Amino acid sequence: MNVFNPNRKGETPEIRRSSDEIIDQFEEKMAEHKDRIRSVHGQLQDAGYEYFDDHHRAFLDLPDVEYIVRRESVSKILGAIEKKSDYVIGFDENLSKNEKSAKYFNAALFHKNDRRGLKAAFTEGFAGEQGVSLVTGILPSADVSIEEMHGQPSVYKTHESQGGLLDRSQNRAVSGTVTPNDIAFIIMRFPVHMAPIELMSEKDEERLDDFYSELTDQGGRYTGKNTRFISRVYTHPDAIALFNQKREKRAA
Repeated sequence: MNVFNPNRKGETPEIRRSSDEIIDQFEEKMAEHKDRIRSVHGQLQDAGYEYFDDHHRAFLDLPDVEYIVRRESVSKILGAIEKKSDYVIGFDENLSKNEKSAKYFNAALFHKNDRRGLKAAFTEGFAGEQGVSLVTGILPSADVSIEEMHGQPSVYKTHESQGGLLDRSQNRAVSGTVTPNDIAFIIMRFPVHMAPIELMSEKDEERLDDFYSELTDQGGRYTGKNTRFISRVYTHPDAIALFNQKREKRAA
Protein backbone atom coordinates (compact mmCIF):
# COMPACT_ATOMS: atom_id res chain seq x y z
CA MET A 1 0.00 0.00 0.00
CA ASN A 2 1.30 3.47 -0.85
CA VAL A 3 1.62 5.61 2.23
CA PHE A 4 1.67 9.41 2.25
CA ASN A 5 5.16 10.78 2.67
CA PRO A 6 5.07 14.48 3.60
CA ASN A 7 8.67 14.85 2.43
CA ARG A 8 7.74 14.02 -1.19
CA LYS A 9 6.90 17.22 -3.04
CA GLY A 10 3.41 17.47 -4.47
CA GLU A 11 2.11 14.33 -2.79
CA THR A 12 -1.33 14.38 -1.26
CA PRO A 13 -2.27 12.23 1.71
CA GLU A 14 -3.99 8.93 1.01
CA ILE A 15 -7.45 8.73 2.54
CA ARG A 16 -7.47 5.70 4.78
CA ARG A 17 -10.77 3.89 5.10
CA SER A 18 -11.94 1.87 8.05
CA SER A 19 -12.76 -1.82 7.67
CA ASP A 20 -16.47 -1.03 7.92
CA GLU A 21 -16.22 1.59 5.17
CA ILE A 22 -14.35 -0.81 2.88
CA ILE A 23 -16.93 -3.54 3.40
CA ASP A 24 -19.91 -1.18 3.01
CA GLN A 25 -18.56 0.23 -0.26
CA PHE A 26 -17.80 -3.24 -1.60
CA GLU A 27 -21.31 -4.43 -0.65
CA GLU A 28 -22.79 -1.54 -2.63
CA LYS A 29 -20.86 -2.66 -5.70
CA MET A 30 -22.14 -6.22 -5.26
CA ALA A 31 -25.82 -5.25 -4.91
CA GLU A 32 -26.59 -5.70 -8.62
CA HIS A 33 -24.95 -9.13 -8.69
CA LYS A 34 -26.91 -10.25 -5.63
CA ASP A 35 -30.15 -9.13 -7.24
CA ARG A 36 -29.26 -11.12 -10.37
CA ILE A 37 -28.65 -14.26 -8.31
CA ARG A 38 -31.96 -13.76 -6.48
CA SER A 39 -33.67 -13.39 -9.85
CA VAL A 40 -32.19 -16.62 -11.23
CA HIS A 41 -33.07 -18.45 -8.00
CA GLY A 42 -36.66 -17.21 -8.20
CA GLN A 43 -37.07 -17.98 -11.89
CA LEU A 44 -35.92 -21.57 -11.43
CA GLN A 45 -38.28 -22.12 -8.52
CA ASP A 46 -41.17 -20.52 -10.44
CA ALA A 47 -40.44 -22.98 -13.27
CA GLY A 48 -40.91 -25.92 -10.89
CA TYR A 49 -37.31 -26.62 -9.92
CA GLU A 50 -36.64 -27.82 -6.40
CA TYR A 51 -33.89 -26.00 -4.52
CA PHE A 52 -31.12 -27.77 -2.57
CA ASP A 53 -28.21 -26.28 -0.68
CA ASP A 54 -26.66 -29.75 -0.37
CA HIS A 55 -25.41 -31.62 -3.44
CA HIS A 56 -25.66 -35.05 -1.85
CA ARG A 57 -29.35 -34.67 -0.99
CA ALA A 58 -30.09 -33.19 -4.40
CA PHE A 59 -28.55 -36.11 -6.29
CA LEU A 60 -30.12 -38.88 -4.17
CA ASP A 61 -33.32 -39.15 -6.21
CA LEU A 62 -31.77 -38.62 -9.63
CA PRO A 63 -32.18 -41.51 -12.09
CA ASP A 64 -29.13 -43.77 -12.09
CA VAL A 65 -27.85 -42.77 -15.55
CA GLU A 66 -25.04 -40.78 -17.11
CA TYR A 67 -25.87 -37.13 -17.67
CA ILE A 68 -24.39 -34.61 -20.05
CA VAL A 69 -23.13 -31.68 -18.00
CA ARG A 70 -22.34 -28.43 -19.71
CA ARG A 71 -21.73 -24.86 -18.63
CA GLU A 72 -24.29 -22.67 -20.36
CA SER A 73 -25.34 -19.06 -20.75
CA VAL A 74 -27.68 -18.05 -17.94
CA SER A 75 -29.96 -16.10 -20.29
CA LYS A 76 -30.06 -18.94 -22.82
CA ILE A 77 -31.17 -21.55 -20.30
CA LEU A 78 -33.65 -19.34 -18.45
CA GLY A 79 -35.10 -18.25 -21.79
CA ALA A 80 -35.56 -21.85 -22.96
CA ILE A 81 -37.18 -22.83 -19.66
CA GLU A 82 -39.51 -19.82 -19.60
CA LYS A 83 -40.59 -20.21 -23.24
CA LYS A 84 -40.58 -24.03 -23.05
CA SER A 85 -38.48 -24.00 -26.21
CA ASP A 86 -35.77 -26.34 -27.46
CA TYR A 87 -32.18 -25.23 -27.85
CA VAL A 88 -29.22 -26.58 -29.76
CA ILE A 89 -25.85 -27.78 -28.49
CA GLY A 90 -23.15 -27.58 -31.13
CA PHE A 91 -19.77 -26.15 -31.95
CA ASP A 92 -18.47 -22.63 -32.41
CA GLU A 93 -20.72 -20.76 -34.84
CA ASN A 94 -17.92 -18.28 -35.48
CA LEU A 95 -15.77 -20.91 -37.15
CA SER A 96 -15.48 -20.88 -40.93
CA LYS A 97 -17.54 -23.28 -43.01
CA ASN A 98 -14.56 -25.61 -43.45
CA GLU A 99 -13.70 -25.52 -39.75
CA LYS A 100 -17.20 -26.39 -38.58
CA SER A 101 -16.56 -30.05 -39.24
CA ALA A 102 -13.86 -29.99 -36.54
CA LYS A 103 -15.35 -31.12 -33.25
CA TYR A 104 -13.96 -30.59 -29.79
CA PHE A 105 -14.81 -31.19 -26.16
CA ASN A 106 -17.82 -29.02 -25.29
CA ALA A 107 -19.41 -31.03 -22.47
CA ALA A 108 -18.72 -33.88 -20.06
CA LEU A 109 -20.42 -36.96 -18.65
CA PHE A 110 -21.58 -37.05 -15.06
CA HIS A 111 -22.88 -39.79 -12.80
CA LYS A 112 -24.05 -39.09 -9.27
CA ASN A 113 -21.42 -41.54 -8.02
CA ASP A 114 -18.66 -40.14 -10.26
CA ARG A 115 -18.46 -36.37 -10.37
CA ARG A 116 -15.24 -35.87 -12.34
CA GLY A 117 -17.17 -34.54 -15.31
CA LEU A 118 -18.85 -31.89 -13.20
CA LYS A 119 -15.52 -30.35 -12.22
CA ALA A 120 -14.45 -30.36 -15.87
CA ALA A 121 -17.66 -28.62 -16.94
CA PHE A 122 -17.16 -25.78 -14.46
CA THR A 123 -13.42 -25.48 -15.07
CA GLU A 124 -13.36 -25.61 -18.87
CA GLY A 125 -16.68 -23.94 -19.65
CA PHE A 126 -16.69 -20.23 -20.38
CA ALA A 127 -20.34 -19.18 -20.20
CA GLY A 128 -21.32 -16.97 -17.30
CA GLU A 129 -23.05 -13.68 -16.61
CA GLN A 130 -22.48 -11.14 -13.84
CA GLY A 131 -20.52 -13.64 -11.80
CA VAL A 132 -23.14 -16.39 -12.14
CA SER A 133 -22.35 -19.73 -13.81
CA LEU A 134 -24.90 -22.43 -14.66
CA VAL A 135 -24.17 -26.07 -15.43
CA THR A 136 -27.05 -28.10 -16.80
CA GLY A 137 -27.49 -31.82 -16.17
CA ILE A 138 -29.10 -33.25 -19.30
CA LEU A 139 -30.80 -36.64 -19.37
CA PRO A 140 -29.90 -39.19 -22.09
CA SER A 141 -31.77 -38.47 -25.32
CA ALA A 142 -31.87 -39.89 -28.84
CA ASP A 143 -31.71 -36.30 -30.10
CA VAL A 144 -28.23 -35.69 -28.68
CA SER A 145 -25.09 -37.43 -29.95
CA ILE A 146 -22.02 -38.01 -27.76
CA GLU A 147 -18.51 -38.68 -29.09
CA GLU A 148 -15.38 -39.57 -27.11
CA MET A 149 -12.83 -37.79 -29.33
CA HIS A 150 -10.00 -40.31 -29.01
CA GLY A 151 -6.51 -38.87 -29.04
CA GLN A 152 -7.39 -35.88 -26.88
CA PRO A 153 -5.38 -35.51 -23.63
CA SER A 154 -7.13 -37.05 -20.61
CA VAL A 155 -5.38 -34.75 -18.14
CA TYR A 156 -5.10 -31.00 -18.37
CA LYS A 157 -2.87 -28.74 -16.32
CA THR A 158 -4.81 -26.03 -14.50
CA HIS A 159 -4.04 -23.27 -12.06
CA GLU A 160 -3.09 -24.43 -8.58
CA SER A 161 -6.25 -22.83 -7.20
CA GLN A 162 -8.23 -25.31 -9.34
CA GLY A 163 -6.30 -28.35 -8.13
CA GLY A 164 -3.31 -28.33 -10.49
CA LEU A 165 -4.50 -31.15 -12.76
CA LEU A 166 -7.93 -31.62 -14.32
CA ASP A 167 -9.23 -35.09 -15.19
CA ARG A 168 -10.69 -34.79 -18.70
CA SER A 169 -11.52 -38.47 -19.14
CA GLN A 170 -15.25 -37.71 -18.99
CA ASN A 171 -15.11 -34.89 -21.55
CA ARG A 172 -17.10 -35.41 -24.73
CA ALA A 173 -18.01 -33.74 -28.02
CA VAL A 174 -21.77 -33.29 -27.87
CA SER A 175 -24.29 -32.02 -30.42
CA GLY A 176 -28.03 -32.09 -30.84
CA THR A 177 -31.30 -30.63 -29.64
CA VAL A 178 -32.26 -30.31 -25.98
CA THR A 179 -35.78 -29.70 -24.65
CA PRO A 180 -36.44 -28.15 -21.22
CA ASN A 181 -37.78 -31.57 -20.12
CA ASP A 182 -34.34 -33.08 -20.80
CA ILE A 183 -32.82 -30.95 -18.03
CA ALA A 184 -32.85 -32.97 -14.81
CA PHE A 185 -30.88 -30.50 -12.75
CA ILE A 186 -29.12 -27.16 -12.84
CA ILE A 187 -26.20 -26.10 -10.65
CA MET A 188 -25.77 -22.40 -10.05
CA ARG A 189 -22.34 -21.26 -8.87
CA PHE A 190 -21.32 -17.79 -7.73
CA PRO A 191 -18.68 -16.13 -5.53
CA VAL A 192 -19.48 -16.03 -1.83
CA HIS A 193 -19.16 -12.25 -1.80
CA MET A 194 -22.03 -12.03 -4.31
CA ALA A 195 -24.31 -14.37 -2.36
CA PRO A 196 -27.66 -13.07 -1.08
CA ILE A 197 -27.84 -13.69 2.65
CA GLU A 198 -30.89 -15.95 2.27
CA LEU A 199 -28.88 -18.39 0.14
CA MET A 200 -25.96 -18.61 2.56
CA SER A 201 -25.27 -21.26 5.18
CA GLU A 202 -23.45 -20.65 8.43
CA LYS A 203 -20.30 -22.05 6.82
CA ASP A 204 -20.72 -19.66 3.87
CA GLU A 205 -20.97 -16.72 6.27
CA GLU A 206 -17.68 -17.79 7.86
CA ARG A 207 -16.07 -17.94 4.42
CA LEU A 208 -17.42 -14.46 3.68
CA ASP A 209 -15.86 -13.20 6.90
CA ASP A 210 -12.52 -14.63 5.75
CA PHE A 211 -12.95 -12.93 2.37
CA TYR A 212 -13.65 -9.55 3.97
CA SER A 213 -10.70 -9.95 6.30
CA GLU A 214 -8.42 -10.37 3.27
CA LEU A 215 -10.15 -7.52 1.44
CA THR A 216 -9.62 -5.07 4.28
CA ASP A 217 -6.00 -6.22 4.66
CA GLN A 218 -5.55 -5.18 1.00
CA GLY A 219 -7.08 -1.77 1.64
CA GLY A 220 -10.22 -2.68 -0.31
CA ARG A 221 -8.44 -3.78 -3.49
CA TYR A 222 -10.09 -6.92 -4.87
CA THR A 223 -7.72 -8.90 -7.09
CA GLY A 224 -9.88 -11.96 -7.73
CA LYS A 225 -7.35 -14.28 -6.13
CA ASN A 226 -8.59 -16.95 -3.73
CA THR A 227 -12.21 -16.29 -4.64
CA ARG A 228 -14.50 -18.59 -2.70
CA PHE A 229 -17.48 -20.05 -4.55
CA ILE A 230 -20.91 -21.29 -3.51
CA SER A 231 -22.92 -23.74 -5.60
CA ARG A 232 -26.59 -24.57 -5.28
CA VAL A 233 -28.53 -27.35 -7.00
CA TYR A 234 -31.99 -27.17 -8.57
CA THR A 235 -33.60 -30.45 -9.62
CA HIS A 236 -36.53 -30.73 -12.02
CA PRO A 237 -39.05 -33.26 -10.64
CA ASP A 238 -41.27 -33.13 -13.74
CA ALA A 239 -38.37 -33.94 -16.07
CA ILE A 240 -37.20 -36.76 -13.80
CA ALA A 241 -40.71 -38.24 -13.54
CA LEU A 242 -41.20 -38.07 -17.32
CA PHE A 243 -37.86 -39.79 -17.94
CA ASN A 244 -38.70 -42.56 -15.44
CA GLN A 245 -42.09 -43.11 -17.09
CA LYS A 246 -40.51 -43.45 -20.52
CA ARG A 247 -37.90 -45.85 -19.17
CA GLU A 248 -40.56 -47.99 -17.48
CA LYS A 249 -42.55 -48.18 -20.72
CA ARG A 250 -39.48 -49.32 -22.66
CA ALA A 251 -38.77 -51.97 -20.03
CA ALA A 252 -42.35 -53.31 -20.03
